[in-house]
Amino acid sequence: MFNHSISVIIASSRPNLLRHILECLKNQSFKDFEIIVVCKRINKQFKKITSEFDVRLYEDKGKGLSFARNVGIKNAIGKIVVFLDDDITLNENWIQAVHDIFNLGGNIGGVGGRPLKKRADLGFRNPLWRLNNRIQGISNWDLEPNSRKEVNYLSGSNMAFYRDVLITAGGFDEKFYGPCAGEEADMCLRINSMGLKLILDSKLNVQHHSNFIKRVLTYHRKDPLYFFALSDNDTYWRVKNQILKGVSKWILYMFTSILHAMFWMLSTLNLRIFFYYIKGTINGCIRSKNSLQSRKKIEVFDER
Repeated sequence: MFNHSISVIIASSRPNLLRHILECLKNQSFKDFEIIVVCKRINKQFKKITSEFDVRLYEDKGKGLSFARNVGIKNAIGKIVVFLDDDITLNENWIQAVHDIFNLGGNIGGVGGRPLKKRADLGFRNPLWRLNNRIQGISNWDLEPNSRKEVNYLSGSNMAFYRDVLITAGGFDEKFYGPCAGEEADMCLRINSMGLKLILDSKLNVQHHSNFIKRVLTYHRKDPLYFFALSDNDTYWRVKNQILKGVSKWILYMFTSILHAMFWMLSTLNLRIFFYYIKGTINGCIRSKNSLQSRKKIEVFDER
């Protein structure tokens, strides 16, 4: 088997979107990479679409995003592993830019870009967003054109790491479930704690077509358990990684949790969502109480 230098992993549950990102990869100027698609179940749609491209197809059997990404890591050939969402657009030099940034050296563990909307994206310059970042304990993503900066967190929609680093870090924590929230932050913070740099580079910015609020109000407005999982996972990674140190941060976090719960309750007109969201926050604290940052290596099929 030809040893590609880069492995691209796409965890996809939406075959209608998968074709677009595969077309973006087909048109890349840099060609030395393989594509791995991990879906919930291998069905006719996924088979048909992936058969039109040079793709290796696996399934996660409904075990979630973290499990799907670990399946990709285990089967990856490349020294560098790229994770992409199925609802983004890449420019034709994106993979080349990933390759070039890693070649800069300097103790780099991972790289990525900002996910941008088609409309003017002012969110990261908003003072309220900056406050939220401080509560979250993650870097601000303000980034000028043609620039790069060191951060402690990369977007799960487009991020790349050395495969050996991912294995040493223990892979993605499969205790994240359902819609997930924070599984990529959890991984990034573990890699950061290993003394490796995470680089945000404007050359790696992508167009992100997903509208989270619209998707939630369309598909999940009547499902309180979705919001329970959302707040449960979100709290889990913060407590696990000791983000909420100090009484003041705990008070701020609980205050923002209540605000989020009220927002989703009013947006969906579903009173039960408020209580499920708060219950999820409490459950996340309990779940992560005895959870230490794992250093256990994920299984691989061979030593290569």
